[in-house]
Amino acid sequence: MLTKGFKDEDQQKLSEFFYDMLQLDFVPKNWRNQQKISVNVLLKEHTGLSIDTIIATSESDLLTHLHQQQLSFENYELLGDLLLKIIPVETENQTNLANKALAIFEYAQIESKMFSFGLIQKITQAKSFLKS
Repeated sequence: MLTKGFKDEDQQKLSEFFYDMLQLDFVPKNWRNQQKISVNVLLKEHTGLSIDTIIATSESDLLTHLHQQQLSFENYELLGDLLLKIIPVETENQTNLANKALAIFEYAQIESKMFSFGLIQKITQAKSFLKS
């Protein structure tokens, strides 16, 4: 019982972290020298992953890592949202990050066993980066 409460508390903290990250405005000229470093440190602290690790990891290995972290479906979706937000400033890795976001959204859609128009829209948005 205490373990479940602790996990719920951890999930809530992670959700708050993602919501805070999604409020940031990423500026291309500040991304390389300042913002990416900060995002990498904070993301690694909260998920065990950095942007660079996410880029270097295959979709299946990324999903395995996230599954081992026992993320809630909300936090899967929020991580995907963060990747979508980073895509415009991480120009050399747009396709890679779009593929990762797409895999995360599709996994959340399948595993939640619920249809979500919001997730469908995000899947479509991630796919749009693959066509550009």
